[in-house]
Amino acid sequence: MGFQLNRGIYAQDLFELLKVKFDFPINSLITNISPYVSANQNSLTFLTAETDYKKMCGICFSKENDPDNGFVLVDNPRDLFAQALLVLKSENLISDVHPHFISPKAIISPTASIDFGVQIADDVVIEDFVSVKSGTIIGEGTLIRSFTCVGSEGFGIAKSADGNNIRFLHLGGVKIGKYCEIGLFNSINCGTLSDTIIGDYVKTDAHVHIAHNCTIGNNSILTAAAVLSGGVSIGDNVWLGPNSSIIQKTSIGSDSLIGIGAVVTKNIDSNVIAAGNPSKILRSNK
Repeated sequence: MGFQLNRGIYAQDLFELLKVKFDFPINSLITNISPYVSANQNSLTFLTAETDYKKMCGICFSKENDPDNGFVLVDNPRDLFAQALLVLKSENLISDVHPHFISPKAIISPTASIDFGVQIADDVVIEDFVSVKSGTIIGEGTLIRSFTCVGSEGFGIAKSADGNNIRFLHLGGVKIGKYCEIGLFNSINCGTLSDTIIGDYVKTDAHVHIAHNCTIGNNSILTAAAVLSGGVSIGDNVWLGPNSSIIQKTSIGSDSLIGIGAVVTKNIDSNVIAAGNPSKILRSNK
């Protein structure tokens, strides 16, 4: 997935805006921002570790030097990438325009705040004081309960050149499937360079937090105060117990049950019951 810039910018011009100098002989035209996996010869992207899978990029801030593939050696690729996003935003090169459609069959409270740039399908119900941010897609028959926020930026922080905390811009959106129920006081953050995705028939209880880039499979249930850190992947038919916490970039396989108060720090297989701090697999869930 890539995010098109409002207009292209050449690599050397971007370096000048960033106030950095590189011995980089290629002056690629950058037209999009993308995660590395979907980058092309006009993409700005980054990698935090060396890779055996090389592909041609416009600029890839990296831990290795490979100008032929657009790789620029830097000390901290993620930080410089975050700085570049802020520079591109300040130059009005990053667009925040999304398609907009609200079905006449949707029922939306007059106290709800709905940004321009959302897509809301038939028979969606949005209760009082809900906030739906631009870039959000809500599928048919889904219910969003009161005081929930969908599509706000997550807690993405990087460092500036002088070591201060800066925001890592979130360019992705949120996609919620059909016939979901999102509980009271939920927080569902938009993705960074891809979308946060919630499958069909997912049910969440009150005070659930779903961070950027999470994916939740169909028919999963997240009970009260479950917390999913960034990039968590949950399969189909998963049950998360109350106050369970899932560390970033871990996965939970389909048909598994996570017990009350569990702290998940490693990947969990499918069809198991896990609990504890840190969580351990107790037995099969078949």
